[in-house]
Amino acid sequence: MKLILPFLFLLISVCLDAQNISFRHLTIEEGLSDNSVMSICQDSKGRMWFATRNGLNMYDGARVRIYRNEKGISDCLAGNLVEQVICGGKDTLFVKTRQGVSLYDVRLDKFTTIFTENSSSLYYEKSLFLSAGDSIMRYSGGKFDKICKITGKATTKLLVYNDTIMAGTDSGL
Repeated sequence: MKLILPFLFLLISVCLDAQNISFRHLTIEEGLSDNSVMSICQDSKGRMWFATRNGLNMYDGARVRIYRNEKGISDCLAGNLVEQVICGGKDTLFVKTRQGVSLYDVRLDKFTTIFTENSSSLYYEKSLFLSAGDSIMRYSGGKFDKICKITGKATTKLLVYNDTIMAGTDSGL
C-alpha cells in the first residue's frame, strides 16, 4: 500500500503535465469591445466569435475585429447588444440581437437582417431554428416557416436532435 500511493501521485502528475493546456485572456485591453461575453462560437477557419453587449467580435488568434450596427448602412449587424452567435454552415454565422437576427456571410463580409422581431433563442442543426413568443420557426430558402406553436407558453431555449425539437419554456420542457 505504501508503494501504491506514491506511484499514483507520480502517474497523475505525468498525465496532467502531458496535456499542456494553454489559456489566454481577451479583454478590452486586447481589443474586445466589451468584457461581458454572452455567447461564443468557433467557425470552420478556427476563428472565435464573441457576442457582447457592444457588438460582435471576431478573434483570429492575432487581433480582434469588431462588427457593429451603423446607422444608414443596410448590410451591417441588426443591433449592437448581441445576445447569441451561432456558427452555421461553412461560411455562415447567425447573430441574435435585441433588434433582430442577422445572417453573416463570411465570404462576402456582409450582414443581412433576416428577422426583425424579438426572438428568445436560436439553434442550428442542418438549418436555423428560432423561437419567438410561442412559435418555433425554421429558416430555409431565405425565409422563416412556422413549424409549431406552443400555446400559452413562451419558448426560452431550443435544442434539435435527430429531428426532435425540445423547447424549454418558463413552465418546463
